[in-house]
Amino acid sequence: MKQKQSSCLIFWLIFLVLFPLNVVGSELGQKIKAYFRENDLEAAREFLFQRLESNPDDREAKFFLGKVHFDGDSSLKYLSESTDLAQNGEESAEALLWMCKYSFLNASYPITLEQTKEFEKRFEQSVFLPEAVWLSGSSYLVTGYRAQAQSKFERILEEFPQSEWAAWAVLGLGDCFFSKREFEPAIIQYKKLVDFYGDSDPLPLALISLSWSLAETKDAEKAYFYYNIYKDRFSSQIVGEQELLAKIRTQLSEKIKKDEEQRKKAAEYTIQIGLFSTKAQADGELRRFQAQGYTAMLAEVKKDQQVLWRVEVGIFDSQKRAENLKTKLEKQFGGIYKVIAR
Repeated sequence: MKQKQSSCLIFWLIFLVLFPLNVVGSELGQKIKAYFRENDLEAAREFLFQRLESNPDDREAKFFLGKVHFDGDSSLKYLSESTDLAQNGEESAEALLWMCKYSFLNASYPITLEQTKEFEKRFEQSVFLPEAVWLSGSSYLVTGYRAQAQSKFERILEEFPQSEWAAWAVLGLGDCFFSKREFEPAIIQYKKLVDFYGDSDPLPLALISLSWSLAETKDAEKAYFYYNIYKDRFSSQIVGEQELLAKIRTQLSEKIKKDEEQRKKAAEYTIQIGLFSTKAQADGELRRFQAQGYTAMLAEVKKDQQVLWRVEVGIFDSQKRAENLKTKLEKQFGGIYKVIAR
C-alpha cells in the first residue's frame, strides 16, 4: 500500500510540474494557493476534506481536491464530481480539462482522445480549448497517428497563435516530422521555436531536439552549437543527452579527419579576422565568432621576431568562396577582413 501511495505521489508531482495549479479569483482558490506557497499539500488536503464534511456538494472544494489529492484515482473521482456540480460552462470545462490531463499523464491515450473530443464539442469558446487541442494532438502523436497529430498542432497555430500553447504546437510539429525521420522539416520547426518563442517553456526540448536532428543530418558543428546553448541555459539533464553528445563528438572527429585529408590535397584559403599581440585579446574575438556558429580558429604566427595571434574563420578550397564569406562577415560584424592562403 505504501508503495502504491508513493507511486501516486510521484505521479502527481510530475502532474503539477507539467500543469501548474492555477488558482486565482475565489477566496478558496487564494487559500489553496497560500498552502502551495508554503509547500504544504497535506494541510491543503486536510482543509478541503473539512470543508466537504460541512458541505458534501461543494463543487469548488471537490475541484481543488481533485488537483491536490496524492492518489490519482481519487483525484479523477473528485474532478468528475466537480464537473457534475458545475454551475457554468467554464467551471465544467476546467474540470473536464483536468480529467484529460490525468488520463494523458497516466498514459491512457485512447481515453484522453475521447475526453478531448468531448471537450472540443462542448466547449468551443472556452479559454482552455488550446490546451485541450494540444493534449489531443500529443495523444495522437504518441499512438502513431501523425497526420491527426499534425492537424491538431496546426489548428492551434491557426486559431490560437497568441496562446502559450502555440510554442508547444510548434514543438509538436517538429516531433511529428522527427518521428518519421524527416529531419529537414523537423529542423525548420525546432528552429522556428528557438527563434520566435525564445522564452517559452518548451525551449529546452526544442534545443535538444534541434541538436539531435542536425546530428542525424551529419551537421555536427551546428548540432554541437545548439547543444552548447542548451547546456549554457539549462542545468537539467534529459534522457539520451549523453548519447547525443557522443554522436556529435564522433561526427566532429570524422569531420576533422576528413578536413585534414582535404587540406593535403588542395590549396587552402581562410579569412583573417585580425592579428593580436596577446592571446587573451585573440580568444575574445575567437569566441565572438564561434558564438554565431562560425568555425573560428586561432593560429600562432611570427612577424618581425614577435609572436602574434591570428584569428581565422573557415577553410576554403577556392579563393572565391572565401571572398563571398568575407563580404558577409564584414556586413554582419562591421569589420574589415582579408582572405589569405594558409
